[in-house]
Amino acid sequence: MCRVYPSPSHLSLSLPFNLRGAQRWFQQDKDHGSPLTVVNWLDAIRKGGSGAPFLPGVMYSWEVMVGNTATRWNWLSKEGDPEPAVPWCGSLYPDGTPVSYTEAAAFRRYLGRGDDFLYLDTFLQPSANAGESYLAIGSGKTWTGWAPHSGDDTPGGGGDGGGATIAIAAPAAGALYELSLWSEAGDGSISVDLGAFNVNLSITAAPRRCKTTKYLGCFVGGKRPGFILPVFPPNQERGDMSNELCASLCKDADFNPYLNCGTERGRLCMCGGAINASKWKVDENFCTVPCPGNRSATCGGEPKPGGIGDALSAYEIACTGGKPSPVLEVTSTSSLSASPLAEPATTATPGTPSTASGGVVGTVVARVDVADRAVGQGWNILRVLVEPRRIRVWLNPNFKDITGASVPPEDQAALPRNPPPLVDVAVSDGTAKAGLSATTADGGWFIDYAAVLPPTLFGPAS
Repeated sequence: MCRVYPSPSHLSLSLPFNLRGAQRWFQQDKDHGSPLTVVNWLDAIRKGGSGAPFLPGVMYSWEVMVGNTATRWNWLSKEGDPEPAVPWCGSLYPDGTPVSYTEAAAFRRYLGRGDDFLYLDTFLQPSANAGESYLAIGSGKTWTGWAPHSGDDTPGGGGDGGGATIAIAAPAAGALYELSLWSEAGDGSISVDLGAFNVNLSITAAPRRCKTTKYLGCFVGGKRPGFILPVFPPNQERGDMSNELCASLCKDADFNPYLNCGTERGRLCMCGGAINASKWKVDENFCTVPCPGNRSATCGGEPKPGGIGDALSAYEIACTGGKPSPVLEVTSTSSLSASPLAEPATTATPGTPSTASGGVVGTVVARVDVADRAVGQGWNILRVLVEPRRIRVWLNPNFKDITGASVPPEDQAALPRNPPPLVDVAVSDGTAKAGLSATTADGGWFIDYAAVLPPTLFGPAS
């Protein structure tokens, strides 16, 4: 007899073997059960309480190596789309570098190969039935993660894989910090404080406000939401949804607003281009669900028995204020001296005062234009290696960085290399202070995971 036990909706558990791809948050899509979600699910079953009498066998990914298959791209991608900021699937680049050091360490720990974490928070509940969740930091708010204490500096025990974590001492050799993060509405900045350094990722240099303008009408098409306007922001479903909020969320992967936005079922937000009004427009009686965030307006329709059927309240979008110009700035928050070890695309002279938002005070050691690297409405992987005399910063290291090109034969012309850092600076003592916190400005941000590991790199040049 074969029983099916409860599991997250995106991780169906069937006996005796579960084949399920582990895909990360992707531009203009969603998390389909990321690798850390899979580990959290497996770990919860191992610890008991799920009702399952066994540990399931799982093939968590379609491929281990990120290579020349379509799994680097999401299934919504089209021919000719650029190299993804973060691969949708796969765990190792051709040089042996993990796509995510956090994911690699989590699997290593689950497999009994040691616990390397100084700190980890996946913001997942430790339950086999837990759904996907992440940390939301409101505009102007601060989140505090790792606050190392003095004492034992042996790696291990720095987190239980989800929810509350245990912070342990910072090793004298430094630390590797890694976070996956993205801007809630494609605006503002997040300042990640690492003790002696601050890394600020800014999307817009000045505040930007997007709002609804012309009401386009009520539309019905297809059998489910997403038919009229096909793009769902990752934070598409909100208990405080309004048409104005939806307009602020509807940005593309380059942080530019979509032409139109729409709401449905009172809480869903969708984005897209032109709408065929002559084909899909219907009577306003279909769009009668009040918006939770603005009860005087309606946010589409809903299926029976609450409404007549699914329907979309659609609007045009207009934005005013700052234009998207993503910049990564590294600031020394102490009296450290610094000098570049490499030639990053730096637009600031080291030693200038910090212009980072969020109240950061210090001296800029590097400022890099990341317009071709930062991505909206999807994961950005920020990785910072702090050593006693050096700090290196990566943002979304990708397949092209390692092979030199995205597709054959150019990507096979040379041996793979370690992904080069955007910032590589010599400092007097980068480990004088340590810690991990983040502060936002001019917009909210999400963090899917945050981790601190020993200062170790992998690959041929590590």
